[in-house]
Amino acid sequence: MEKESREKIEELFKKVNQYNWDEGFDWLYEVLQLDYCDKGTALMIYWLSRPEYFCQYANETEVKPWNEDNYKFVRFVEKIYPTISTEYIIYDPYEDKQIALYEGDFEIKSPLPQIMYQKTKGLLSYKDVR
Repeated sequence: MEKESREKIEELFKKVNQYNWDEGFDWLYEVLQLDYCDKGTALMIYWLSRPEYFCQYANETEVKPWNEDNYKFVRFVEKIYPTISTEYIIYDPYEDKQIALYEGDFEIKSPLPQIMYQKTKGLLSYKDVR
């Protein structure tokens, strides 16, 4: 991988890590569809969107209206994630303490895909990019 490509990937990761989630999901949808969006970046986006919160709902019809956009975004990331081929940044949601934030708060009606719990492969740890 060329130095220029690595720099673009790292810069995107940094921007996502500093993103103000109050700004909504539009920019994040765009990021996930960039040809240089890294799997580590996508996985970090996923876990920062608090996907486990939505495990309390069996399906979209149970989601409260004020959470519908977030729910749809989580499902979008789950759908696009397997199609992302670049793996330069190693991201581990366990190490980043993003998992089990809602443990014991509710009954799990729809578990998350197992692939979303797996750390990404790569050459550079996410901690070295932040």
